Amino acid sequence: MSRLGIILGMLFAFQLQLKAQENPEVVAQIKNDLYARLGTDKIHNISYQDWGVYWVYASSNFNFGEPVYHITAYTEQGEWVSDKFDITHRLPEQIVAFLDSKGELAYCQMIYAAGNDPYYSVVFKSGEHLLMDVDFERIEVGPLSGDLVLTAAVKADIESRLENAYIINGYEDFNQQYSVIFKTSYVEFQNGQILYSKEGEWVETKAFLHDYFKLPLELMMYVNDRGGLENFGPVNQVTRPDEEFYHVKFKDGTTVKLDLDLNEI
Repeated sequence: MSRLGIILGMLFAFQLQLKAQENPEVVAQIKNDLYARLGTDKIHNISYQDWGVYWVYASSNFNFGEPVYHITAYTEQGEWVSDKFDITHRLPEQIVAFLDSKGELAYCQMIYAAGNDPYYSVVFKSGEHLLMDVDFERIEVGPLSGDLVLTAAVKADIESRLENAYIINGYEDFNQQYSVIFKTSYVEFQNGQILYSKEGEWVETKAFLHDYFKLPLELMMYVNDRGGLENFGPVNQVTRPDEEFYHVKFKDGTTVKLDLDLNEI
């Protein structure tokens, strides 16, 4: 069987597993909300994620006058969380004018999220990320959900640990820790996550080194020497108070933990 066939088979099996966990009543509730709230033209897929949310891929008219592709999230109980509309090919003039000075666009989304004002998420092909409000002003810190508050002490700590960090969003994770998603100029704008306890104590920083062509040279050689990209999944650099290491996941699901000299731990 070809590699593509294997991948498609795995995806199909995974979809079956996800569908088995879906609640038909919640799915019906979600569909009703989409049609009533967004004027949905077509639902491409609804999938239940194993951490307790539904992801919907659909095309809706909303206030665009014609169907626009979007990804919408709902809680396990069917409560609306967010809509992310792909407006890459229908940019407002103000964003088009701004792009002239910033470089080539990768994609742009118009995001509506529970508890937050609507905003634009603009991503450039360089990897640089920019958030703008509906008045097209730069948002200095992205939306923070739940009870997450970015205190002056935590913000100062983030700035001391990360060069040119730009906070995209934040939320309270399953371990009652505060998780902040960021972009940073470290490894050309690849993003990551920094965790703090509720008391504001730093727990962990994780840089997502998922663009293999921007990996540090030593890691690129490690990937190349072990079968190349076909064998590899995500690579993360993890920093904790007592250790720093790379966490490498292979396509077959196995993982390896390496020190910064690429020795297995």
